[in-house]
Amino acid sequence: MCRIEQIAIQKRPITTAHRLYTINKALWDRLPTTSRAGLVLHEVVYSEALKQGQRDSVATRKMVGLLASKEIESFTQSQYDDFIARQFPAPKAVSFNTNGIELFARSGEPLTIELSQFLCTPGKLNWSTLEKLPKWMELRSSQSILNVTPPASKESTERFNLTVDDGIDGSIVPLTIRSYLGPELPPLFMVSPVIVRGHSQENFEWSLSRIVAGDGARFDILTGPKWLKINDSGDLRGVPPKEGEDQWTILASSSVSHSSVQLVMKISGMRTTPQTRRRTQ
Repeated sequence: MCRIEQIAIQKRPITTAHRLYTINKALWDRLPTTSRAGLVLHEVVYSEALKQGQRDSVATRKMVGLLASKEIESFTQSQYDDFIARQFPAPKAVSFNTNGIELFARSGEPLTIELSQFLCTPGKLNWSTLEKLPKWMELRSSQSILNVTPPASKESTERFNLTVDDGIDGSIVPLTIRSYLGPELPPLFMVSPVIVRGHSQENFEWSLSRIVAGDGARFDILTGPKWLKINDSGDLRGVPPKEGEDQWTILASSSVSHSSVQLVMKISGMRTTPQTRRRTQ
């Protein structure tokens, strides 16, 4: 009968007196020298992987397998760099796509906001506020949902600090909630500036309507590079020609009023598909 047993356990030291690794000596003594070397190499690579935000040892095993093979002897520097980038991508910090969020609602009417639309980083997140929320606000942390029903018969402005984290990294942004009594809301942007991301030579599509409160808004581009187009509904389309940062001034208007916002696009280099190499047996 076979039985699987763990030889090494890696834990984060609580103090300098604690050990990083716990080794099963009885099993260690039975390992040949090459297996001991492989075990030590695995634990060292895994330790660094954990620091980079890795949550399992899959990439570590691939890395150790490569280091122990003859294939690495023929790797060029670019092939090695590509392997590292694919197996150990840089951790994505949790960050907002704006410097501030403004929500607009009619007094006495419920409003539901999906908070994830204000983030650059997708994934499972936890939300909270630094201040205690009033009874007319409900934050569903794990669902990224904020429910708001401003008090009826009055206009008000409330300010909070909204926080989000993914268990590793976190971020914070000011949140302002403005309520109006009027029968029709003017078009107002909920974020300022609007920060989006794209890749050079790659189709970009995004809708401004998701971050505008108000009734019957129409959109226009006042200033900015001509490669980006917008329709009346606020749908953006275009192909960024090069890496860098471009900016536009966007106008939202209705029969009631109008407002403008700065749109900033951070453009990364063109993405490439890693080449697959065939090994000759």
